[in-house]
Amino acid sequence: MAVYMIIETQVKDHELYAKYIEKAYGVIIKHGGRYIVRGGRVITFSGNWNPERVVVIEFDSVEDVKKCFQSSEYAELAPLREEAVQGQAIIVEGFSEGQDLLQQVPDRVQKGSVSVPDRVKRMNETEYFAVLATDDDGCPYTSLVAYAITPDLKNIIFTTPRGTRKYKNILNSEHVALLIDNRQKTHKNIMETEAVTATGIARPVRRGKTWELYARIFLKKHPEFDDFVRSATTAIIAVDVAQYVHVGRFQTVTLWDCR
Repeated sequence: MAVYMIIETQVKDHELYAKYIEKAYGVIIKHGGRYIVRGGRVITFSGNWNPERVVVIEFDSVEDVKKCFQSSEYAELAPLREEAVQGQAIIVEGFSEGQDLLQQVPDRVQKGSVSVPDRVKRMNETEYFAVLATDDDGCPYTSLVAYAITPDLKNIIFTTPRGTRKYKNILNSEHVALLIDNRQKTHKNIMETEAVTATGIARPVRRGKTWELYARIFLKKHPEFDDFVRSATTAIIAVDVAQYVHVGRFQTVTLWDCR
């Protein structure tokens, strides 16, 4: 269930606050935060509440909020925030009743505007497996693979024994796709599920400097695969990604050509 962090602030030092929000933005986005309101004009509708500045940030869960604001990156900014502003914050859970969510499922595709690189980086940090699609003599063939993405997001790395069907398919047809998602086993979360599809060219990597680099990246995420990766019968496959397609809120689609 999505949650919303609502922050009310009174700015004490506008110059320091400008520095704070510039640095805090990157930390919050890195940890999956999505700005809904960021200091827009406040209009008092009823009562006497008239805050100077309001910020609303959406996260996927309360745990994600805590990870963000308890992170070492944010801890470095806390003294700057204390000097710049005085404020208070609350976390509010979003509405997520299963029946009502089903009624909200859109019946047509909408163009999205999310930062796909940020979503890809977050998926790489939180999701450990992807569904690989290869061409099996004209028919699609899918496999579950452990994966890692290079820091520049241009390559997705996975490993496989050379005797597998997917490896033979890649040798015959280098065009592949990988699906990475954060689905849960309940229909109640359908509008909160995100998926990223990466399309590109797959190639086995020969042993050498590039192989060692990709092995380090993969094993940093999957250290339990060390013996498997270094086996003589295992191949490291690198996918040169041409495009990422992000889908959120069931049918909101954002494309990113990373070539």
